[in-house]
Amino acid sequence: MTDYLFACSSEAMANAVVTHTTGGAVWTYRYDHVFSDGWLFPKFGMPSQCANLTCHAAELPFVFHNEVHNAQLNVSFTPAERALSQSFVGYWSAFAHTGDPNNSPNGNANGNPNGQVFWPKYDPTNRQVLLMDELMTVASTAQICEFWDAVGYDH
Repeated sequence: MTDYLFACSSEAMANAVVTHTTGGAVWTYRYDHVFSDGWLFPKFGMPSQCANLTCHAAELPFVFHNEVHNAQLNVSFTPAERALSQSFVGYWSAFAHTGDPNNSPNGNANGNPNGQVFWPKYDPTNRQVLLMDELMTVASTAQICEFWDAVGYDH
């Protein structure tokens, strides 16, 4: 159901933007990391399963680099999670600054912020997404989403 509700229906929207707009560019990703301090999520209203699984919106602490150190909470990233958070910050900052998550405003030689994996634009022919985890990779969602595409999206 996660693929139907989030991944594939979002991809259907990306496909519509790319195919029905002039110059429409979309970058899609799938967040696959299980947070080392996932016990925190149920305290903020997420299902208890989110303590040990990757749930919708679980990437937000990494997007905003939210480590919390106070008397009530002590939420820390592992070194690998700090690097993951820096990747989010790098991609999102580059996108906000240049309109492309791969174009760092400081002009890195490889065109990617912090030397990160190249994040391809969404293309309906190869359906590539950036898999965001401690090890960043690019993969196709075609095998996952073709079934749901045939079912259709009514939400």
